Amino acid sequence: IHRAADTPTFLLCFEVLTRMPPMAAYWTWFAVTVVAFLTALFLLVGPGSSLKVRGGLALVALAIVYPPVHQHFYYAQSQILILLLIALMMRWLEHGKDAVAGLILALAGLLRAYPLLLLGYLIVRRKWRALRWAAIGIAAGGIITLVLVGVGRSFSFLDAIGIAGPTGIFGVPARFSMSRWNPSIYIFFQRL
Repeated sequence: IHRAADTPTFLLCFEVLTRMPPMAAYWTWFAVTVVAFLTALFLLVGPGSSLKVRGGLALVALAIVYPPVHQHFYYAQSQILILLLIALMMRWLEHGKDAVAGLILALAGLLRAYPLLLLGYLIVRRKWRALRWAAIGIAAGGIITLVLVGVGRSFSFLDAIGIAGPTGIFGVPARFSMSRWNPSIYIFFQRL
């Protein structure tokens, strides 16, 4: 995983697509993301929301023509799957299903690390049960990933994204970290 910027759990979950012919894998993934997109839109603007029908339809139309959504499908990215997981988490929290919401957040965080920022939301809202289940889900998913992928490969992800590694600050090669275009305060003072 030395060059992958995806989490080891993401790579593990989507390894099945690599065993398919490229066109079949692309169209399978395309179908999965279309279903995820439509389901997420239904959860966000459907009957469970406080939007009226016309407002919801207008938001759906705007979401469909939004250029980043087009780019998402064109490049077959995974953010819409995360959107669905976050929308599901939101709905389960509204219905008092904190354990399921926490586990869904854990899955989203294991697939793409940035949803873990929502742990702060759970803390602010004092959703301790959801937070506890998210921690359990992250730990269990992390252990499963370590067992199936391997410790070395799993932690090589940190090197690939520049958080750890033998070169530079947080693994960023010196030619990038010391560049005059790097706006980091730490690098600015180090250059001085």
